[in-house]
Order: sequence, then C-alpha cells, then structure tokens
Amino acid sequence: MRYFYLVLVLFLLSAKTKSDYVKPSLKSKFFVLQSAKKVKWQSGAPEGKGGAGVDYELTLKFTKNYDGYFKMIWIGNKYYAVKYKNEAAIKDYNHFTKDQVITIYASEVVRSGVGIYKQEDKNVTDPPFKYDGVALLEYEYHGKTYSMVIKSWSEEKKVDGI
Repeated sequence: MRYFYLVLVLFLLSAKTKSDYVKPSLKSKFFVLQSAKKVKWQSGAPEGKGGAGVDYELTLKFTKNYDGYFKMIWIGNKYYAVKYKNEAAIKDYNHFTKDQVITIYASEVVRSGVGIYKQEDKNVTDPPFKYDGVALLEYEYHGKTYSMVIKSWSEEKKVDGI
C-alpha cells in the first residue's frame, strides 16, 4: 500500500513547474553524502533463470533536522522511486534528526526470474535540469524541490543463491 501512495505522490508532483525547483548543487544544507554505491546483483541460477539488476545506494548523514522527503533518483534520463534500506529503523519518512544516518536506494531490474524484463517507458524523460554527474537526487522541503548531483559511484557485485 505504501508503494501505491509513493507512485500517486510522484504522479501528482510531476506537474510542478520549473520555478518549483531549486538549481541542483553538489551539497545539501540538510545532509552530507557519505557514500554512493552502484551494486550490480544477480540471484538464482547462473544460467540466466534468476534475477539481475542494479541497486543505486546513497548513504546520507543529516547535519540538521530535516522535515521533508526524498522524491526520486535520476540516472541519465530515467528516474526511480526512492526506497529505504532498513525501513524498520526509520520511524518517520518525513522527519530525520541531526546526526541520523540513512541509506536510500533505487533499483533497476534488468532480468526477472522468468526472463528479460523490459523497463517501462513511463519513467524515461528529461530531468528537470541538466547535470554533470552520474545521478541526481531529488528531495523536497517546504514545497520546494531540491536536487543534489552525485558525481561518481563506487561499484560492487553481489551474487545470491545458486
């Protein structure tokens, strides 16, 4: 049910105008980026019957209290809904406290357990701003949308199952 509300909110927010966005920057006044990882994963049978994809993970440490939310992560011209690692530890998705550390991520599944997965075209469009980096994290605070440019990823590979 939480996923339904997230999709609904993203749809409603997509009607914003350019004036609702603050120009992207390399820093946020609310948090610092501790790490940015691109995790390529594969699970199940190695002969292609398992799933495969990429998780884009961002670990953030808040420098002050933050009453807002994370909207999406842009990778090129594709955007992905933000998910939270260790959801049980997060009490309120719209309120974070100074010194709190969280990891958010977006997933791109390139192969499901039943074959090739075709990415839906509905999440492909031009980002609100051109940016010089590998990704753009969008977040909202008091009705304004802010963006932080991610300059690079560290890369990992993970294989589960077999």
